[in-house]
Amino acid sequence: MEGTPVKSMKRYQDWLNHLNDHAAIMAQRFVELPIVNPTLFGHRKWFERGCVQGPFPEDYDFFLNVAQDPSLKTGKVDETILFWRDHPERATRTDQRYEVSSFDACKRHHLLRGPLKNQNRVVFWGAGQTGKPWIRWLLSQNRSIDCIIDVDPRKIGQRLHGISVSDPTYLKALSTPPECLLIAVGAQGAREKILAHLLKQGYQPGTNAWFLA
Repeated sequence: MEGTPVKSMKRYQDWLNHLNDHAAIMAQRFVELPIVNPTLFGHRKWFERGCVQGPFPEDYDFFLNVAQDPSLKTGKVDETILFWRDHPERATRTDQRYEVSSFDACKRHHLLRGPLKNQNRVVFWGAGQTGKPWIRWLLSQNRSIDCIIDVDPRKIGQRLHGISVSDPTYLKALSTPPECLLIAVGAQGAREKILAHLLKQGYQPGTNAWFLA
């Protein structure tokens, strides 16, 4: 995908183009739609499931729905197949279904049907402004957070909603990786650094670790 977007869209474009393999797409599907809609192709059987219309982005809801099927395999071709024209009248900028709150509701619905379906305990990475709303939501859903991880020395050793904040060495000290690690960080480049750290620790993003936004 190519274009001449504003700064925020340029970051989104780079993020989309960086997610090329199935594991990366599955791990970051709760950040945003990881395969931009005009380039989303697949076997007829997936589309026969249909889309559900409601107060949410139906293309994103469709993808998160089929992504729950373990037989789904995703990927991207190594060439530009879309030149995206951004303008103020796009549904993304004018339709209430594409507001941040609508995306959040969609993500949370599918998190409960997917990674959190049989998980009452999680480890959470991110004690900043991106992570705090997710922490509050997890607690409201009666999920227990064993630990909150962060790299900010001002936060490490503190407690957030009664939960200890530790540095990333917490994960290394565990005898086995947690079955559900959720990561919500907003700083540019932070996801890439965390991903590299998790891979070194033997985690399988998309299987036992997921990124949120």
